[in-house]
Amino acid sequence: MRYRLDFTKRRLTHLFCLALLCAAPVFSDESAAVVAQEHDQPIRAKRRLGFGFYFLGPDGIYGGWLNYYILPMIAIEAGGTYYAVRDPSAVTHVGLRWYFGTKRQAGEWQPYVGAFFQRSVKINDNTGHPNIDFYFPLGLESVSIDGLTLAIEIALDMYMLAYGLPWGGIKIGYHF
Repeated sequence: MRYRLDFTKRRLTHLFCLALLCAAPVFSDESAAVVAQEHDQPIRAKRRLGFGFYFLGPDGIYGGWLNYYILPMIAIEAGGTYYAVRDPSAVTHVGLRWYFGTKRQAGEWQPYVGAFFQRSVKINDNTGHPNIDFYFPLGLESVSIDGLTLAIEIALDMYMLAYGLPWGGIKIGYHF
């Protein structure tokens, strides 16, 4: 069975009108406004979930982290590490980070402050008493358009403060 294509003037007019209706949203001012609005969103609204590694930071010498931007200006973070040197121990942290200033675009450095709860447990310690500490960072973070994340921070670490030592960290990761 063969189908015959009949391109009469009336059918061509219908096809042309249908094509215009389908293309109208593409060329309308509303769609241009939506595209502009998406472009104006801060990178933290586009790439909310991230993971990476700390050097120094809330878990000691090194550690991993996972964070999520609840809002472009507020992130929740959790992380941890395991040390096998001398006294094996596991360290975890959870907390919030607040970004202040204007909503920055990709690649721009944005200042932040944070508050983290830390818990460390010595693996060979049979007492079951974890050490509880707090970590308060002040830093700068940049998230590139590709999602690469870099942050540098100084911090008030209650554990290190007992020894009179300043603390801080470098954070490297990726946001989806």
